[in-house]
Amino acid sequence: MTELYIDGVSAVLPKDFSVQVKRENPLFTKNGEYTYDITLPLGNPTNAALYEHLNRLNSVTEVASKRTAILIADNRVYCDGTEIITGWTDESVSIQIASGNSELNYIIGNDLQISSLSGMPVTAAITKKAAVEHIEKRYPDVDYCLTMVYDRDGEEILNPWVNLTTGSPDLTPGNVSSLGSVSPDLDRFIPQPYLCVYINSLFEALGYKLTDNLLAGTAYEDLFICHAVRTMKWCEMLPGWSVGDFLEQLELMFDGVFVVDNRSRNVRFLAKQKYYHASTTSHVRWVEDVYEVETADEDDEPETVNILQSDVRYAFPDNAYWRGRCLPDTVKAAARKSAIDIGAIPPQQGGFVGRMDYWFGSSQHQQTDTVWTDGETRRKTYYGTMSGEDHAGDRDRWILTDEFAAIERADPEQEVELEIMPAEIRQTGKDFFRGDGAGLTVPIYIPMPVVDGGSGSSGDEDDGSEGRTPVSDLINNSSTGESDGTPSKNNIFVAFYGGAALPVENTEHYVVLDIPFAYTDEYLYVWDSNTYIQTNTEGKTLRLTDLQTCFWEGTLDVDQRNEIKLTSHDPNLYDPRGVFEIRNKRYVCKEIEYTLDAGGRKGAWTGTFYPAKISDTEADARWILADGKWRDGGVWLDNGRWLDS
Repeated sequence: MTELYIDGVSAVLPKDFSVQVKRENPLFTKNGEYTYDITLPLGNPTNAALYEHLNRLNSVTEVASKRTAILIADNRVYCDGTEIITGWTDESVSIQIASGNSELNYIIGNDLQISSLSGMPVTAAITKKAAVEHIEKRYPDVDYCLTMVYDRDGEEILNPWVNLTTGSPDLTPGNVSSLGSVSPDLDRFIPQPYLCVYINSLFEALGYKLTDNLLAGTAYEDLFICHAVRTMKWCEMLPGWSVGDFLEQLELMFDGVFVVDNRSRNVRFLAKQKYYHASTTSHVRWVEDVYEVETADEDDEPETVNILQSDVRYAFPDNAYWRGRCLPDTVKAAARKSAIDIGAIPPQQGGFVGRMDYWFGSSQHQQTDTVWTDGETRRKTYYGTMSGEDHAGDRDRWILTDEFAAIERADPEQEVELEIMPAEIRQTGKDFFRGDGAGLTVPIYIPMPVVDGGSGSSGDEDDGSEGRTPVSDLINNSSTGESDGTPSKNNIFVAFYGGAALPVENTEHYVVLDIPFAYTDEYLYVWDSNTYIQTNTEGKTLRLTDLQTCFWEGTLDVDQRNEIKLTSHDPNLYDPRGVFEIRNKRYVCKEIEYTLDAGGRKGAWTGTFYPAKISDTEADARWILADGKWRDGGVWLDNGRWLDS
């Protein structure tokens, strides 16, 4: 018997009722459970009242939207989600039911803007006590940080940590300022939300609860969103971004998938490579011998992104700053290339920065037309001029380059461009009062995220290939040619919060400070001390090669090129997100389709599966006997093991 409950009311089904129910795996399709059209007659009092007599032309009552809908057959729940009215006539109404990921897709649609989510947090006016707390503490103890951010459009520093009208405490040499005694300019304080908290808040505003987040507990939980929008409303901090685009970019950047539980409305953000860890294996019976294998054409683009088989790059603005962090092909072709001989550097020059200082201390290595590669870390450097509009003069020194280089495969399936990217970190001048009693201010150049509303200015095109052109000139005068300067929305910039621990020293003007700071890589240049410092030792960096190591690489081995479509008379109702054992082989499921009529399930069901290589321990929770052999959970596998007796 089949039953349909709308908002707790049992709808009357027609005698010839029939519907297809599809259950899909969000790992491959982004969908969950849903039905095709269900037609309900309006000629009976129950259905007519349930739908507020919407078939009458004179009806003025609106039918409630997004009502709960539960489809049950043979005492099993086939779909538990949201009702979607697709149309009606004077005799009937057509609906669909969406559940799990399909329900989420229906709610957010194609263009639901984050700015429309009024349920997202609104930060209260920031007091001095709260300001200090959000500098001294980090996620998960606080929801946002208040590190300094430079607004390039407004030409001012947000979250400034010294009030220039009242001065600062004693900053004589050796006297590190205490945050508790610094008077922040609270009128310009804007919360910079941690990415983990922002994701969680977004789902709460949609009516879901995020229970698992692949970023939590990793080095990347310190990431925060850098922005310069003057607002305390979190929904307004990412103008132009839709919920769908935001979630899609998160899945691309961290190679994850959002999985929605259709009963609890809980959401898990899982790494694709660990999707099947500890999942149960279902043993499908009564499979028909006739099946179909559909092999995808090599030229066809895969339905889902395999990031390990794709070229990956950040969608950087086309300006000199980012060309220096991701060298264009024209620069790579024109610059000379050489390797740094690690063996020629004394062992006591330990660490990357020490090796580079030693290497470029020799005049013979100060060749401005050469990009050098460190033999140990594979990082690239060149000798050139460190300069910028905020700097007090220029400096010739070694410069780190190509930190955020694209990943290029030998035979890529796709090209992936990430719109969530590292924030630009610039040395920005800020005046501090001198500590010598003179009452004068001196500039201290602090590395901080720089945010603006545009896509960045393009440099003049110049292939820079003639003669021995300095690398810095190649970077400044080249162009990627990839930006038209008119993006539909700004990119999202993120950085790691480093706490109030950046040593900024200007001994010439008697200033020593510990500054709240942000960074995007393991090494950060500090202007006033004229050196690169190591920001962390936990591997916190947004280099694509490190994202690949942390999130992309894994053991998931699924053959999506060869779909197997089969038919089974197995009476069980299966979750497509599990592992399947069919005819002595392991598969993962793309989708399963059932047909229901008024009496319950009708006939066989069909499914689409992919061959998969998944180990025993990955597929099920196993245990070991005293003899050291694995139990196989009652499954007869290819190698003939049968240890359950």
